[in-house]
Amino acid sequence: MTKPLNIYILGRRVKVTYNNRTSEGVVVSETRNMVKVKTMNGEKSFPKINSVLWIDGKAVEGSRLVARPYERLLRGGGK
Repeated sequence: MTKPLNIYILGRRVKVTYNNRTSEGVVVSETRNMVKVKTMNGEKSFPKINSVLWIDGKAVEGSRLVARPYERLLRGGGK
C-alpha cells in the first residue's frame, strides 16, 4: 500500500485526470473518497481512486489522498 500524503488540497488549483478526461479548477470540497472541483462549467466530483491530480505541476495519484483531510495531516504521511 502506498503511503498517504500529508498535503492540504482545499482551495488549491488542480488539474484532475479521470477516465481519460481532464478537468481543471479549484478544490472546494473533499471527503474520504471524493474530491469536488469548481470548474468553468460548474462543480464536478471525482473519486480519488483511479484519478490523477496535478498539484503545483506535480502528478499525485489519487489513491495516495484516500483519507479524510485531517486524518492525513494527523498521520503525518510522507511528501
